[in-house]
Amino acid sequence: MGGFQFQPGNRTAYLETNVGQEDLSYLAEIDPQTGKLLKMESDPLGRVDLSRAAFSEATDELVGTVYFDDRKRNYWKDKGFEEDFLFLRKQFPNQEVGLADMSGNDRRWVILISGDTDPGTYYLFDRDSRQVSLFGALRPDLPKEKLSPMMPIRYASSDGVEIPGYLTLPAGKEAKNLPLLVMPHGGPWARDYWGYNGTAQFFANRGLAVLQPNFRQSTGYGKKFYSAGRHEWGGKMQDDLTWGVKDLVAKGIADPKRVAIYGGSYGGYAALAGLAFTPDLYAAGASFVGPSNLFTLLNSIPPYWESVRRQFDYFVGDPQNEEDAARLKAQSPLFSVEKMKAPLLVVQGANDPRVKKAESDQMVEAYRKKGQAVEYLLAADEGHGFARPDNRMAAMLALERFLHRHVGSALQKDAPVWLEEKLKVLQKGVLSTAAETKKTAHP
Repeated sequence: MGGFQFQPGNRTAYLETNVGQEDLSYLAEIDPQTGKLLKMESDPLGRVDLSRAAFSEATDELVGTVYFDDRKRNYWKDKGFEEDFLFLRKQFPNQEVGLADMSGNDRRWVILISGDTDPGTYYLFDRDSRQVSLFGALRPDLPKEKLSPMMPIRYASSDGVEIPGYLTLPAGKEAKNLPLLVMPHGGPWARDYWGYNGTAQFFANRGLAVLQPNFRQSTGYGKKFYSAGRHEWGGKMQDDLTWGVKDLVAKGIADPKRVAIYGGSYGGYAALAGLAFTPDLYAAGASFVGPSNLFTLLNSIPPYWESVRRQFDYFVGDPQNEEDAARLKAQSPLFSVEKMKAPLLVVQGANDPRVKKAESDQMVEAYRKKGQAVEYLLAADEGHGFARPDNRMAAMLALERFLHRHVGSALQKDAPVWLEEKLKVLQKGVLSTAAETKKTAHP
């Protein structure tokens, strides 16, 4: 399986591409000697990019293709593979069946069964006997009966563009007038998928509905959808979140007075932008390693990330360009801090090379100067995202309490002593000096 695979005889190869005028990436056959490209298959429904292709271990022949839409879709080219896959689908209804590996003769498979309430369980499948044997579960002690369902949703944004996303509703609660957590993904060149999401499950367990929108510039939906986010940080990309909230409020699912937003990296920026540009929409916001000032974000990209810099210059903006600079200032939450009314939680790693500590420092300092409620957690031993479990758990504890105070979600009151102590350590983080902060300000 992969993005490039030689066919038997090594005369031609399969690859994934979106070259030319094609919107969606597709499976193509290329002749390495002539460079001639022949389109083999794109999404039969015309909705998403090709995700991957599957090949026989025994013959190297193409046996199937995979597309991640609202849910995963498989298209089989080999009748035997298709029949066995459909057999497995019947054994595991409403779950995703993934072909993780196979033996050299294709007769034994390692399959991964997963879903919205199951992070994944591996099985061995003997195709001849059709015997399925447990191999190992990723989270065997997880109480699946207490987890919440995730459903694909779609809604129209401000300009009519259809936005796909996912909604996790708290198990056992009526989907009516719920507190809502908007949770935009990072990247922004990424996407969310249907399946188990530990963070969404955590907050659904606390009584929150959780919205995960695949806003424009999310990957997997073609070049047009991706490019529609160019220069739209804080603009139409933010509208895609705002109109998701409006849709859930209009349907009676979300309580308009109890909406919060939380995200990491780009999602952290979107949280700050939500508070800055739609200040009446959110009752609270939390930014995890999120940039607050697009000038300092772009100017801090190191020289060895030149390809990343070019991508940011094109899709976000070039700080050295006068027209771009005016827009970047308007799109930076830091320069609209006077409009921000909701309480804010900021979480940052001191060693973050991508979204530097100054990004969080600037916003926290601006909040404090205006006497606004802000909490700041700083981990001295973390970078872009928290790798240490104790730091992650402490940050989630703080976020849980923050949301409880501001949108009324449920709260677990008996945190262990060691976790309380770790949270106290993170709460002792200090801002950079004023001089250091000024060095990164907009010229």
